[in-house]
Amino acid sequence: VKASDGKHYDIRDPKVELVLPSMGRYGTEALAAIFRSLGVNTIALPVADKEVLSLGKKNSSCKECVPYIVTTGSFLQYVWEKKADPDKITLFFMATSDGPCRLGQYCRAIAQNIENLKIPNAAVFTLTDKNGYGGMGAASLLKGWQSIIVSDVFSDIRSMLAVAARDKEQALSTL
Repeated sequence: VKASDGKHYDIRDPKVELVLPSMGRYGTEALAAIFRSLGVNTIALPVADKEVLSLGKKNSSCKECVPYIVTTGSFLQYVWEKKADPDKITLFFMATSDGPCRLGQYCRAIAQNIENLKIPNAAVFTLTDKNGYGGMGAASLLKGWQSIIVSDVFSDIRSMLAVAARDKEQALSTL
């Protein structure tokens, strides 16, 4: 990782933080846990709200899809209003793909926002489908797939409780 001052740091350096956009409560927390198990200081952002959406709209053309706008708003809120430590190097995680969706453009657009807004010590950290998202090694890829399955099961349990529980509020509070 190259900082604004030109110095290089290992991704596992305590000065480096990896920030994950919300991919749903369980999926984001699971992915953060995987990166932490690899020694990477990782922050999982919460599910976006109206404030995040508004901030994303202000920093995009609004011709992009909603996930891009929300992701942009989440990252900028973290940097400007929340807990971003100015002495840390903040990496925004954004997967990329060459497929038909605009996902392949997200990382470029967010990097352009970082440059245009002159956000110091911030960059985009991306993994790509070209190598099956295996840029962190086979063990992390396997953990990633396991986390997707586990988080999906938890989401299914939450959905079932929200629909079928007699006391929905109490049932959902157990998760």
